[in-house]
Amino acid sequence: MVDPNGIPLGFAMALAQNQKALERFALLSKEEKKVLTEKAKHADTKEEMQQIVESIINLQNFT
Repeated sequence: MVDPNGIPLGFAMALAQNQKALERFALLSKEEKKVLTEKAKHADTKEEMQQIVESIINLQNFT
């Protein structure tokens, strides 16, 4: 299920539970957000979704 902004609801919920990841996601470029959103759309498990969210914390470049 995807919200009106194109973000999978599971991804949005996982971000909401991780304040640091949510703050960093907000700083990403539109293209970076799109890449992560596409990865989230193809996540098959909750664990995979969690890995995507946790990877946001470790991102170095904010273009």
